This record gives sequence, structure tokens and C-alpha cells, in this order.
Amino acid sequence: MGIYVGSSRPERDGAPNKWTVLYSPNGTPPTDTPLDPNYLPSSLINSITDPLVIVVHGYNNREQDAFDAYAGVAGVLPKHVSLTKYGFSGTVIGYDWPTNYASTINLNVLLKVYAHDLDQAKTNGSPSFSLFLDRLTNALSGKSIRVTVMAHSMGNFVVTRALMGNSSLASRITNLVSFAPDILQTDVEHPQMQPVIQNLMGQWYIYWAQADMILMTASNWANILLGTETYGQERLGQVGLRPNVTYSKKIVAVQTDEMLSEVGATSYDDTLNRWRSSMLVHCAYWRSPEFLQGVADNVT
Repeated sequence: MGIYVGSSRPERDGAPNKWTVLYSPNGTPPTDTPLDPNYLPSSLINSITDPLVIVVHGYNNREQDAFDAYAGVAGVLPKHVSLTKYGFSGTVIGYDWPTNYASTINLNVLLKVYAHDLDQAKTNGSPSFSLFLDRLTNALSGKSIRVTVMAHSMGNFVVTRALMGNSSLASRITNLVSFAPDILQTDVEHPQMQPVIQNLMGQWYIYWAQADMILMTASNWANILLGTETYGQERLGQVGLRPNVTYSKKIVAVQTDEMLSEVGATSYDDTLNRWRSSMLVHCAYWRSPEFLQGVADNVT
């Protein structure tokens, strides 16, 4: 048992509209890149069982971080909480796009990382993912394989822009799962997202948390400084859907503060009558049994 990952990182011969399939038996990125760009090996196609979940990471991730996350969700790393522990018996494939990484509280450094990753999401991650998804779903046509795309944080920018650019791809997807989505709250209402939502065969699950301090502060400020958000706008993964707006019945929004409190990411403040903001919330989904069980239930 291992994990296949489609990579558009430059060091893996990736580029806009260019990706390479990698295989890892244990969650460690391979040292070499043996396959040609944009080539789907028969070993990958033949290994896929129903249902298929394609996982897309967010910003500020090294290649090893992405492989760790994908291998954990797939059950390749036995100590990790995974979909397989909750009845999921299908296949997990990762998609890795070029993100920088910095472990620091220096705001200037983090802004540079965010700006780099957002640019790569637009110019490389999204167009390459569109091609990868197109090629993969075409190769699976005629097979009874349900496809779910599961994206974290800025990975939702990668996925939504790929689908907005080619809404017909959504007709090949059963479910879309967005957790801690680092996109504008109003992106759900974007005119180009409406045919995407309509074409989905199943649901768009949006998991959000009031206590997500990363989205509330860093992502908001970065987008305001970069001119991609105006003051007063908010991130979908921190506020959920707008009240008093009628949305498609295919959209299911789930507030996750309580479930993430079970893994110590936040707690409820009875005095303020709200969940305590925390930097831990944004990435806590990857280790939340209740979240992964919910995903497993929804895609199987």
C-alpha cells in the first residue's frame, strides 16, 4: 500500500499545465522523478478503487508536508487518523502544487510566502490541476468510480479556479469537500461557480470554524495588502455562508469549532459566548477523528 501524488512542483518537472505522477510506498517523497510529464501510468489507473478521493493541500507546505498529509489520510501511516479508520475502502490520490515554507512569526516573511503561494496557485497550481483532473477522470470513464475532490485552505483556490475555468469537470465529480477554505466568503456566489455547483453530481461540503485565527488575521491581512480582498470582506473557512442568502441545496456548510475542540484546537468562552480564536484550528482538521469520519461517511 502506498500513495500516488500528481506534482506540479518545478523540481518535479512541473510547470503551468504540466504535472508528474509520483509514487511513495511509505509517505516519503521519492528521490527521483522517473515518469514523463503529463503521463498517467497504468499502475495508477489500475490501482484505483471506488470511491476515489483527490486531496489538495494549502499554502506554506513543503513537499514532505504534503506527502505526510496525503499518506496520513490514506492510512499509509498507521499512527495517523485516516479515512480508512472510518470505513473508507477506496483510493486516495494527492495533488502537490508549488508552495514555499516558513516556520516563523515574522510577518514580512509570512507575507512573502503567502504572496508566492497565491501567485503559484493562480499560474501553476490551478491550470495544472485542471489538466490533471481532466486526464485522470477521462482515464476512469466507463469505470464505476465516484470521484471526490478534498481541498484544504488555499488548495480551495486551486480547485475552485480550475473548476471555474472548466465547469464541465464538475460533472465528473461526485462531491467537493472544502475544509478551512482560504477563499472569499462571496466566492460561493461567484457567477462562474454557479455552473460548477449545478454540474456536481453530489454535494459541496464546506467545513468552517469561527475560531480559525489564521484565516481571520493572516489570510485576511495578506489578501488586503495584496489587493485581492477589500477591507470588510471575510474568508469562507472562518465565517461560513452569508446569512439571508439562498444557496443551492447542493451546498452543505458545517461549523467545526466543537469537533475541533475535541482535539484541543479551541474551546468555548462562556463569558464572550463564542469559540476562542486559535492558530491551531486551521490545520487541526487533518487530525480530527470526527471530521475525517464525516468525510468518510459522505463519500462512501
